[in-house]
Amino acid sequence: MTHDTLFLVTTNDRKLVGKAFEHSGLRVEDLSAPAAGSFGAAVFASSAEVLFNRRPVEAGQRLDTLLDEQLRTHRVLAVSDATPGRPFVPHLTLPFRYKGWVFAAVGDTPPEEQPILSEREADFVTRNGGADSPTHRLMARIMFRVQRGSPATGDPEPRAIAQAIREAAELPGYERFTIAVTSEQAGVVVSQGRDVFYRTVTPRARGLFGHDEDLAAIDHLRATVVIDGVPMPRGDWNRVPDGQALLVPGVPPARLI
Repeated sequence: MTHDTLFLVTTNDRKLVGKAFEHSGLRVEDLSAPAAGSFGAAVFASSAEVLFNRRPVEAGQRLDTLLDEQLRTHRVLAVSDATPGRPFVPHLTLPFRYKGWVFAAVGDTPPEEQPILSEREADFVTRNGGADSPTHRLMARIMFRVQRGSPATGDPEPRAIAQAIREAAELPGYERFTIAVTSEQAGVVVSQGRDVFYRTVTPRARGLFGHDEDLAAIDHLRATVVIDGVPMPRGDWNRVPDGQALLVPGVPPARLI
């Protein structure tokens, strides 16, 4: 049994990622590590810069507080893993990056043996960390398919990304997973056999942790929060149907594709 959590958060204000968590309806325990393990976050600081925060965490440590409050970003993809027997290893701690894209997955561990369909794919996977771990290999196979299906200019279509994820994830024994692939502009989440929830976040009169808010400073906040690893968040959340894909654009709302 895995004990991992995935968050994807995007906001319309680079200073208010923390407020997106606070006004999402998630409880303190939802945002706390259930046991000692690892935490990794990819922070989109600009179109050309993705910053990574990877560290061990203790049981009960608040995950949202591991993000620097002064760091300006409008998109964060993060994973917490408290699965027994998985020690913190920095280069194996998700998320992983390929150019301007960031990849994360929770759930089952992909199998060691994964099909390679051409010499071009074999070369791509080798050059992009495919030998580091089965999860690296899965990421490289997904990104090979994304790149192969991308137009000559511009970003690939979200449905093409979702299809690339589904094709690469069709592996023996790989049955329960959530995979997120995102750039600064948009992300796609595909889930199978796990509960993934999402919602649009706007300010409330009183914050999650009981503090009065200066709503004048944040009344323009619009954010999307996607979470896997919380059984049933309270509030106005939507569940991603099993096997479907969720598009998380820069401007809410997220939508099924």
